[in-house]
Amino acid sequence: MNKSTRSFLILAICASLFLAAPLIPAQASGGGTGILLILDCSGSMWGRVEGKAKITIAKQVTQELIKDVPDNVQLGLMAYGHRKKGDCKDIQMMGQLGASKDELAGAVKSLNARGKTPIADSLLKAGELLAQREGATTLVLVSDGLET
Repeated sequence: MNKSTRSFLILAICASLFLAAPLIPAQASGGGTGILLILDCSGSMWGRVEGKAKITIAKQVTQELIKDVPDNVQLGLMAYGHRKKGDCKDIQMMGQLGASKDELAGAVKSLNARGKTPIADSLLKAGELLAQREGATTLVLVSDGLET
């Protein structure tokens, strides 16, 4: 693995762990602690970092995060840009908070980059979802791009 790819991976992992760290040790009342991962599967993710597709790197980082998060933390996964080219409404919950790690890992594996980058809409949808939930939840956005 070259220096740029390693730097991109380290930055993504550190950012994810930094955002999630305050939630991991403590359980909030009600819904418990959660992390909702939002994965960018837009067409720009086929861009390369020192020869490796950004979508490959992002999926690898997301898989590692899923694997490494303690079992008492509820994980969920949202993705955008993975079903339709050119559709800014292509946002989908791939696994609800509390889904099994195997289910989430399988969902990440199945994703393909092809669409737009609706960051704002995905964050709004995540906010609507989390407003119905008790407990602390951290959002972790894995993206390379600008809003489209």
